[in-house]
Amino acid sequence: MNYLIKTLLVVTCILQTTTLYAQSILNQYDEQGNKHGQWIEDDIVGRKSIYNYNHDKKEGLSYVYDYGNLSYVGEYDDDKHVSYSCFDRGVLMYDFYDFEYGDIQIDHLRFIGKCKGRAYHPNGVIKQQFITYFDEGGPEMDTAFSPEISYYDESGYLYKVEYYATDYLLSAVWHYDKSGNITKKELEERH
Repeated sequence: MNYLIKTLLVVTCILQTTTLYAQSILNQYDEQGNKHGQWIEDDIVGRKSIYNYNHDKKEGLSYVYDYGNLSYVGEYDDDKHVSYSCFDRGVLMYDFYDFEYGDIQIDHLRFIGKCKGRAYHPNGVIKQQFITYFDEGGPEMDTAFSPEISYYDESGYLYKVEYYATDYLLSAVWHYDKSGNITKKELEERH
């Protein structure tokens, strides 16, 4: 019994020392006062974020938790997104990947990058696929532009593709049957 108590005491001391050491290496700054290493941040009420910084630039994997639930997993390279996925109570809702950055102009619109995106049905099957062009707000914002969006049913069959002009006043919708044949083409002018 005495041996068991001593062992538990030693294990407790080791765990406390490890925890104290780990806490002392979080949220550190480099010599220039920039964030460096792993940071745990409270962004807004109920949200905790874990980022890795390399001299004030986000690098590697990041995680965001809302009220204890994983809501976001992202990957950064030199402070720019490489990919990220968004979850709602553990269910994957959408993801963005294959980011490319640069000055992109489409008609009268200017963008800083583009990426591929997917939205998912609750059963995990792809619901939408698209390429989106984005400005500083990122691919989720209203200012992002997706010229073509493919829609799939809960079984994974393509049933519709929407095409948009840059002014969003003109769009085309093509409908498909389960064999992949176009059944209907619509041209829609918005006012």
